[in-house]
Amino acid sequence: MTLPLFEAVVSKSSDLVGRTLRDVRFREKYQGIVLGIQRKDENVGGGVGRIPLKAGDLLLIEANNGFDKRWNESRNEL
Repeated sequence: MTLPLFEAVVSKSSDLVGRTLRDVRFREKYQGIVLGIQRKDENVGGGVGRIPLKAGDLLLIEANNGFDKRWNESRNEL
């Protein structure tokens, strides 16, 4: 079964800024898996779980239907 993909941008006020996906237990908290991180004007390499996030980072997320509705209301995070 293939899950839908979502794009989310890390907000300036997000608790994610400066922390890694592993630190914040992204998979458990957000119920999604980050497949990639795109950062403007910078190559992001290595395992996505170990990269400190920055405001403006674009996350490619695989998650169950409804992810967008759950997190669209919380604009201070994503």
